Amino acid sequence: MPDPSEDNTISIIQNQRNMKHLILLFVLIAGTLCTACSDDTDQPTPDNPVKYAVTGKVEKGPFIQGSTIHIQPLDRNFAPTGQIYTATIKNDEGDFDFPAQDFTSPYAKLSTDGYFF
Repeated sequence: MPDPSEDNTISIIQNQRNMKHLILLFVLIAGTLCTACSDDTDQPTPDNPVKYAVTGKVEKGPFIQGSTIHIQPLDRNFAPTGQIYTATIKNDEGDFDFPAQDFTSPYAKLSTDGYFF
């Protein structure tokens, strides 16, 4: 016949494991909630646009100098806002830059037209 104290020991060990998992889960949730809270004063809105200068490199080869690149701001639902800014590729390595523009959302779609290597 099994010793009843062994059942209690196993039960205590399982409860300790469950408690460790609960504590870990609590810490993860609390950490997530704390990092999710932020001061949104620097986030662009229609009433508070933020200037962004966008630079980068576009490749599908890369694109050659003179190709056009467009940046189209998107709203928080990723729908176009109606603004479109256009620039040209500066060199045959695909480098581009947009001067600082007012954006009312932190989202944008970039697209390019032209020739590539």
